[in-house]
Amino acid sequence: MINDYKKYLEGKGTKNFWKKAKQKEYTRDVVNKIYKELTSGFSKLTTRSSITLRYLGLIINLGGDKLQISNAGDTFLKSLYKQKILDEQVMKVYLDCPELNENLSIKIAPMEVLLKILYSVDYVSFEEYQLFVCWTNDKSEISLVIDLIEEYRNSDSKESYLEILKDKSQELSIVDFADAVKRFFNTLIISSYIQKESDKIIPKLSKKDIELILESFSLRDFSEEGYFDYLNTNDGWQIYTSNPNYLRVIESLEQKTTEEQEEIVNKITGGLSFPDLSKVKPQILEMQIDESIEPTIKTKRVKSGTAKKIDFELRDSNNRAAGDFAEKIVIKHEIEELKETNPELINRIKQVSLEDDTLGYDILSLTSDSYEKHIEVKAVRYRPAIKFRFFISENEVSIAKEDPNYYLYIVFDYLSESPFIYMMPNPFMNKIPGVQIDPIKYLVTVKIKK
Repeated sequence: MINDYKKYLEGKGTKNFWKKAKQKEYTRDVVNKIYKELTSGFSKLTTRSSITLRYLGLIINLGGDKLQISNAGDTFLKSLYKQKILDEQVMKVYLDCPELNENLSIKIAPMEVLLKILYSVDYVSFEEYQLFVCWTNDKSEISLVIDLIEEYRNSDSKESYLEILKDKSQELSIVDFADAVKRFFNTLIISSYIQKESDKIIPKLSKKDIELILESFSLRDFSEEGYFDYLNTNDGWQIYTSNPNYLRVIESLEQKTTEEQEEIVNKITGGLSFPDLSKVKPQILEMQIDESIEPTIKTKRVKSGTAKKIDFELRDSNNRAAGDFAEKIVIKHEIEELKETNPELINRIKQVSLEDDTLGYDILSLTSDSYEKHIEVKAVRYRPAIKFRFFISENEVSIAKEDPNYYLYIVFDYLSESPFIYMMPNPFMNKIPGVQIDPIKYLVTVKIKK
């Protein structure tokens, strides 16, 4: 296999192949950092400091330091599913495109290649990545790369492979080869499809998921003529949706209520599967209510009965577990907020719904200046589209009308590691155009401004 490796490297690269790049590395809090750089930090970006964002197709270089946010970047800013947009962009990236960087020559989409390799070998070390994976010029070479990796792991002559690589890097006059490769290796970690353990990367997906994702990319245009437009254009999250069957199912689900969707999903999956709370990073969602048109849905009143005990307002198809997890997400957010402003107050935050379900709110928190916050939490399974709805009990409404410390937090996409918290204005104390409250203990419909 040593000779196969020599032949594999023949003719690959240019003198500027893997030229050391000054791109930024995003190893933690990726979504928020990129969001800030595309918004408040955009004016400070230069051609050099934006190189990673340009590789991801989120920014276009118009010449000099004149930069422009691409269609894909605009989609990222507007989408609730920002991590999934990044997944899409990392899947697309390859660097043999003069409009991105004329000094680099990589012929293939690294994440697509990497997933195909990981499908067979389960993990890839950084050493294996720089020896084999980063040189892949064509999809037809993937099977050879898998064979080389497997042989290398069982070889007694690993130094021979490293010597061949050293000779190749000297032939191409590559300076600090390992450091340059490491930067691109770390760029792949932006994707949520893989995770890093020490110097290894492993997939976070099942083999079936990998098959579906790779299938969705089989029709993509990686030709020299179409690649640049393809990289910089994004009409939204496309993973899992290239198959007509998936599209048909998704379209059908979108026409159903949140409660109906949850019931269907629970029947298919056998219940909810919550992420590890320690990995959850809630984000604040800025959203405007569309006040231009009043909702027109009419519903019949349902007798509320006499009991004061809250039935937990049918949170996502009467699933208390979902509501409880959403409350924990909010508590995590509140703790992070107070850490920055008044950490001594953190130990006073409580999930009071566990102790008394007649208070009319779920969480007792505090503002930075020690005023109480009575937070009612509503869990909404999916991202909001044209509107979203939630249930609330008569007791909760009566509390919301009178409590000056009342806060209403809506937690979207609570089953993901990147849920969104929308701090909604109290619609029960003052009428808000665009918000319809129906007395079904109560059904609240909110129309969102596009």
